[in-house]
Amino acid sequence: MLNEKKRNNRGDLHVVHLESDCLRVTLLPEVGCKIASILHKPNQFEALARPIGFETAKEETKLYARAYPGAPFDQFDLSGMDDCIPTIDPCSVENLGRFADHGDAWSRPWNVFEEDRSACSVKAYFRLSSIPLYFERHVRLDGNSIFLDYRLLNESIDEHPWLWALHGLCRYERDAVLSWPEPYALLNAHGSEPFAFDMRNLSEVPEKQAYKFYLTDPVPTGEASILYPSQNMRFTLQWDETLFPFLGGWINTGGSAGSRCIALEPTNGFYDRLDRAIANNKVGRIAPGAEIFWQVRLTVAKA
Repeated sequence: MLNEKKRNNRGDLHVVHLESDCLRVTLLPEVGCKIASILHKPNQFEALARPIGFETAKEETKLYARAYPGAPFDQFDLSGMDDCIPTIDPCSVENLGRFADHGDAWSRPWNVFEEDRSACSVKAYFRLSSIPLYFERHVRLDGNSIFLDYRLLNESIDEHPWLWALHGLCRYERDAVLSWPEPYALLNAHGSEPFAFDMRNLSEVPEKQAYKFYLTDPVPTGEASILYPSQNMRFTLQWDETLFPFLGGWINTGGSAGSRCIALEPTNGFYDRLDRAIANNKVGRIAPGAEIFWQVRLTVAKA
């Protein structure tokens, strides 16, 4: 675990590596249990966005800082895969209070309660500070896939609304191609203007910009992917569309904090803010004492 004699904000982090013949996955339990890296070993292909300065860093963990509750997300590493719960954008909800930027999970240390490297498996949890919910994620490797098994438990006597989104900042390549279920229409989450280019083809997306969008209708199938033609690789997400019927996306070509990334974000809330999702009646609700389980499959394979 931590080096208690030298507890700095950066560097001395607990790092968990899961490794199979095909994949090497790195997790940072103290930094929201972030999945910091997904490396496809045969091709040395990194599927996730890495922090700015990663290429020249002598100590990788010093690129990650322990955040604090309520911290602004864009002032930290802007990389890897996090969970957003119970909101994405900060907001206030009547009778519940204020909710922080990108939710609670990314800025909290998680507790690792089961780690089996021989089985390529680790389980961790944390408790939300904004709503009395217990959140657990089991990461396990199988071949060229990573399975994320989730458990959400309402530890209170009240029903609660909740929004979850998989916030996976993936590798940016100029020739990347996105795919998701068709037919579809896109909502511009940052304005009323329709997009004047095909968001699926990164070669058409303007440089030094950042775009957030949603598919306007629930997806018929929980599957989306990013194709990297120059790398001959594909990154695929699969999830339960009955629980998470909405799909958002984030394309950053250097317009936000100088970083570059691609994100496809399955979610149960439409869209981005818990208060808005409640008003739209497009949000999850969990009964007193209830448990909800779901799974996401991430696959990194040759195209």
